Amino acid sequence: MADPVDIKDSTPNGALIELLTKRLSEAKTGELRSMFMVCGWDDDCISVPWQIDSRTSANRFIGGLVRGATDFIVAMNLKNDDSMSTKMVERIIYP
Repeated sequence: MADPVDIKDSTPNGALIELLTKRLSEAKTGELRSMFMVCGWDDDCISVPWQIDSRTSANRFIGGLVRGATDFIVAMNLKNDDSMSTKMVERIIYP
């Protein structure tokens, strides 16, 4: 009998396609000038590409990165009932 084969799920992420399509449209009109991304690939590897326009304020961009990272960490921790963020939120909402 043959060994089981792990078949990778290659279903496209529709929400990602929608987001990228919108951002590409904004970049083509000149509205979107800079972007920093964290990409998660089908083999669970991560890459961090960016493109920064000279007209983008570095301090404002860095602030956005910090805010985005913080929002992401809180959102991911809230999915885990044992996380510190979940316990903090519970203490605020249910003292």
